[in-house]
Amino acid sequence: ATLYTLVAADELPDCVVNVAPIAPAGETIGYGVSFKQNGAVTLYLDPDATAQKFVPQFGVYEADGIRCWAMNGQPLPSATGAPVPVVNDEGTVPQLKAEKGYWHISVDGGKNWWPAGQAPDGTTELAAMPLVSQVTEEAEAWRIVLADGETAFSVPKEGTLHIAVDAEEPLKFQPHEIHTVKYTVTGGSSKTVVTAELEEPDGSYTMQVIPTDAASGSVAITAQVLYDKNIFVTATDGARTATATVAVTLQSGVNGTTVTVKTAGKLASLLKNFDKNAITELTVGGNLNSTDIKTLKNLPNLAVLDLESANLKTLPDKAFNEKKSLTIVKLPKV
Repeated sequence: ATLYTLVAADELPDCVVNVAPIAPAGETIGYGVSFKQNGAVTLYLDPDATAQKFVPQFGVYEADGIRCWAMNGQPLPSATGAPVPVVNDEGTVPQLKAEKGYWHISVDGGKNWWPAGQAPDGTTELAAMPLVSQVTEEAEAWRIVLADGETAFSVPKEGTLHIAVDAEEPLKFQPHEIHTVKYTVTGGSSKTVVTAELEEPDGSYTMQVIPTDAASGSVAITAQVLYDKNIFVTATDGARTATATVAVTLQSGVNGTTVTVKTAGKLASLLKNFDKNAITELTVGGNLNSTDIKTLKNLPNLAVLDLESANLKTLPDKAFNEKKSLTIVKLPKV
């Protein structure tokens, strides 16, 4: 549950209101950390890693932009073998107990348990597990490192302006495609303004900031000409500034994806940045005309073509005559 709180505070993002050292005999053995929105947690340091040899260590790892539970540095699977996201609809957190000399773990709220390794002899109760190896204060944040020594969270202090974006890295585009990236601002006010711009402005991508309220909103990013770029999303109130970065790049190809033509005759411009020789499978939707069909015929290795969702009332005469690479064509429904 403590790990769940840390991840929630990091992803929201939340901010740290207070950090109080726990030092009963003059030596710090942990910290009490209070968050503005996620309550308070107690974090005990790990004074002796060897003493925890038989105690499973929980942590967090990231897969495809989603933070999932880990145990002893490995993904923690569910009963189906799938990774278990830390933040999920059921609020499921791993449970651990010692029984008959073995640790047992549950990822479904205690409905099912499975062995997780041998426990110390005679163990009948769950031992207290140190959770973190380091808690350090930075200029504008508190950095919390888990006991695995690798997983770390950096949660801003209260009063610090901070902006976070929810985007996969890098964000992949096809020509003229639009992606919407959500952002969250903490420590701001009604005067806080969010802007988005390219690291090197050249018109290759255009951005539109759409605020939801003073603390959140989204940025609509449109690819005009495809290059690898960084987009800076910046929050400022005149006195303070915070920036988050979104990396954008060209999607490697169109095979297996759908290209939608909004204006008939423009398919060639949508495909101009792709390697024509690498296109073997293509699904095309939207409005097509004879110019677009000619573009398709000129793709040298096109083998599978799906026009089922396209708006094309009449297929031109000899549309794919002598197109020997083409093996499957799905025609428009109407």
